[in-house]
Amino acid sequence: MWAATSSAESGGVQNGTNRGKTMITQHVDFRTVQVEIESRYPQRRRVRRDSSLEIMRRTMARHSREENDPGRAR
Repeated sequence: MWAATSSAESGGVQNGTNRGKTMITQHVDFRTVQVEIESRYPQRRRVRRDSSLEIMRRTMARHSREENDPGRAR
């Protein structure tokens, strides 16, 4: 009744736009493009955000140091 719409449905082989390319060459092309983009548009480095637990731990350590040796500054 209805004809097959794609070559896969009709049992043929699908030919995509990257005909004849292997996965490796596709990956190399992708890496080349990615490196080019990164070199043109450098991203700012992500600042390491301390967790609230880390901040609390450092604050407690500082307070205990100040209590144990009030004259000593770091």
